[in-house]
Amino acid sequence: MTPTTDWTAVVNSVTGDRMVFLHRGTDAEGDVLEVQFDLPPHASGSPMHRHTRISERFEVLDGALRLSVDGQGMTLLAGDSVTVTPGQSHRFLNESNAWVTFITEIRPPARFERFLRTWYGLANAGHSTAAGVPRNVFHLARCLQDADLTFAGAPVLLQRVAIAALVAIGHAVGSYAALMDYDTAPAPSRLASARS
Repeated sequence: MTPTTDWTAVVNSVTGDRMVFLHRGTDAEGDVLEVQFDLPPHASGSPMHRHTRISERFEVLDGALRLSVDGQGMTLLAGDSVTVTPGQSHRFLNESNAWVTFITEIRPPARFERFLRTWYGLANAGHSTAAGVPRNVFHLARCLQDADLTFAGAPVLLQRVAIAALVAIGHAVGSYAALMDYDTAPAPSRLASARS
């Protein structure tokens, strides 16, 4: 399958998740990436993880989003929001029988958009496991690095060293040529214009 090149709206064919890039730019608080996600009923969402430099603000538009932040579980309903700061362990999922729609603001976005485009693109191209995780360890390592992501429960420094080493090897063996279609973000005019 050929990777999708119009990244305004994307469906992950493996997990059923949907995303729409709403806004990429700068506001009074600095650089931001705003993405709307739709999780199908009983979607497992993300594993427990943390970011070193990135904060994420989750705002539910419709449905019920289950979120865990530093071991504290909560259910966000339409209109509710919570911000996860760098270093906080968190995960999100949909435990309900209905779809949940939420917006995530990522600050600073750094390479988070490339992470999302690559993650969804690899799934749609048939290069991910049944759980939606990239099969190629070098692709997975670059995704984790782009997302500024480490998993909870394992030493952060050890994970960062391993991820950096795998990314360096991936570059050395030319593994990332296959990801070039996911590297360039579309022009801002191609992003969705409003929260509709």
